[in-house]
Amino acid sequence: MAAFFVLVCLAAPLCGLLQPACDWDMLIYIGIINFWHHPDIVHAHAVAYADTEKFCLAWNANKEVWALLVNRADPYRYGVLTDPKAFLAQFPLYQIRPVYLVLIDLVSRLMGSFALATLVISVAATACNNALFSLFAVRRAGPFHGATIAAVFCLCPAIFAIAGLSTPDALATLAVTAGLVAMCSRANIAGALILAAGAGVRSDAVVLNVMVAAALAYLFLRGRGRNDLIAAVILLVSVIATFWFAHAVGNYGYRVLYHFTFLEGQSLDPSVYAGAPVPPRAFAAAFVRGVAQGLKWGALSWAVFGMLACATLWHFGRIGRRELALFAALTAGLWGREILFPNPEPRFVAPIICGMFVVLAAALGKSLRPKGPAAETA
Repeated sequence: MAAFFVLVCLAAPLCGLLQPACDWDMLIYIGIINFWHHPDIVHAHAVAYADTEKFCLAWNANKEVWALLVNRADPYRYGVLTDPKAFLAQFPLYQIRPVYLVLIDLVSRLMGSFALATLVISVAATACNNALFSLFAVRRAGPFHGATIAAVFCLCPAIFAIAGLSTPDALATLAVTAGLVAMCSRANIAGALILAAGAGVRSDAVVLNVMVAAALAYLFLRGRGRNDLIAAVILLVSVIATFWFAHAVGNYGYRVLYHFTFLEGQSLDPSVYAGAPVPPRAFAAAFVRGVAQGLKWGALSWAVFGMLACATLWHFGRIGRRELALFAALTAGLWGREILFPNPEPRFVAPIICGMFVVLAAALGKSLRPKGPAAETA
């Protein structure tokens, strides 16, 4: 049984290691890091493509994956491939993730490849994420119930979606899982610090941090302790720090990102959308389209399943106020993110789905505790 459980925990990381996704974004991350060390965009551009090509051909054993990254039929990808200045123009959209970029830089010194470092980070983060949740679930809900929910967690499609990516999504997911595990274990300040660091991995984490801060403020007002208020302040400071850093590094801003990603399509010069308003009708249409795609792809379906499970526990009085407040924050963070960034790919929703699992495991453990005199004796 133990061997089977270990295999379940390692299933997604092993799949990611054996068949990495080689996402296009890795080119920009590698370019930014090389530009730090050698502020020559031509050099950074050449190194990014050379390192990525070597990695793709070595790990995928064919040229198909690499051909997709330099697709000549795609004006955007081919334009960035052939024009170092266009490559540089993409940096502000990605350099707002300092924790992830620094980690790639550090790991690459051990791996000898920036591209390989992005894979190692995702595989290791997914393995740690699965192990952390499994230990938490078994400790809170017992060997049988805890192992059951842990198996469902580790085999969730969202986990497999992030395991082999060359993006910050697996690390961002680990940050949310670890932060919620700490908060459900009454280590609110530690949990807030972890979630705050997560905003440096993936900047859209500020949406969730705001919602969790609101939940902690609610718990403080209900007399749950000073640590709730301190943790809420830490999370709000992380939001301010994220926006400040984005401004300091010359980020284009939300409207440019929205036009670039969801409306007109990618441009070799994202700054052309600066100051362009977002039409309300287009905004609403993008949200509806995103929800439909999220349900179709399964990303939002798992979140809806979690909401139904939480509602069932609440109906039968099997969920505490803390767990209910945190789950409400996760739900609000999910829909807040979907409104602001209507891209429901599993990798983007994975942190919130994992956070929901953590809270449900904590609630399940509490509901399984014996009640009455026996509980007091224990």
